[in-house]
Amino acid sequence: MDLTGMVGQAAFDTAEHVCPYCGRVVPKQTYTVLGREVTVQPICKCEAEADDRQKREMEIRERKSEIEGKYSALKSSPKYRGCSFDNFEVTIANKAAYQAASTFVATWPMSQDLLIYGDPGNGKSHLAAAIGNALAADDVIVVFAAYVDLLEAIKATYNGGDGSEAAILDAICRADLLILDDLGVERPSEYTLDVLFRITERRGRNFRRTVYTTNYSPPELVIRYGKAVGKVEAQRVIGRIIEGAQVVKNDGEDRRFAT
Repeated sequence: MDLTGMVGQAAFDTAEHVCPYCGRVVPKQTYTVLGREVTVQPICKCEAEADDRQKREMEIRERKSEIEGKYSALKSSPKYRGCSFDNFEVTIANKAAYQAASTFVATWPMSQDLLIYGDPGNGKSHLAAAIGNALAADDVIVVFAAYVDLLEAIKATYNGGDGSEAAILDAICRADLLILDDLGVERPSEYTLDVLFRITERRGRNFRRTVYTTNYSPPELVIRYGKAVGKVEAQRVIGRIIEGAQVVKNDGEDRRFAT
C-alpha cells in the first residue's frame, strides 16, 4: 500500500476506495500532524506500480522518438524487422554465432559487446537484427545502422542536409543498444576510422552495448584500415572495439546462393 497516495477530496469521500486492478478495498488512514488529525486515502500497491509503469513507458517513448527523430535512418530497416532467432536456419557452421547472439539477449543488460564476422550473405545481419528485435520488444531502445549509411548521413549534413554531425552521433551514442552493420564495407579513411573511434569510445564510457557485423576478422580490419591510416592507429581503434567484446566467426556460406 502506498501511503503517499490520494489526499484532499478523496480523503473526505465516504465511499470505499477499491483498487481497479486487484479489487482490494483500501481503507483510509488517519494521522496526527502538529496536533491535528489528517485523513489520507492511500492507493493500492497495484495502482502505484501501474503509475510507475506508465511513467517509464512514456519516458521510453519520448526518448526513442527523440533519438530516432535526429536521424531517420536509425529506424530499423523494413528488411530486418522480421528477423528473429526462430526464423534463422541454424547449421553446424553458424551455430557458434547463433549461440553468441542468443546469449547476448539472455544476459542483457549485462551482455558483452559482440562482433560477428564472416563471409558476406551468411546471416550475420539477420542475427544482429534478431538481437535488436528481441530486445526492442522489451522496451530497449535499439538503433540499427549500416556503417556506410551512417557515414553518408553525416556527410550530407555538411552540404545542408537535415541535422548535424553532433546530433546524429548523439542519437547513435544514446541508444541502449547500437547495431553497427557491415563495418569495413565503406572506403577506409582517416575520417571513417575517426567516427568509428568516437562512437566506440563514447558508448564504452557510458556502458552502452554495441553489436558489430563485418566481413572481416579483427586482424583483417586492422590491415584494411591500416592502409589508410597506418597499422598503429588502426590497431588502436580496432583494439578498442574488441576489448572486452566477444568475437565470434559465422562460418556459414552465402545463403543467397544456396541451392
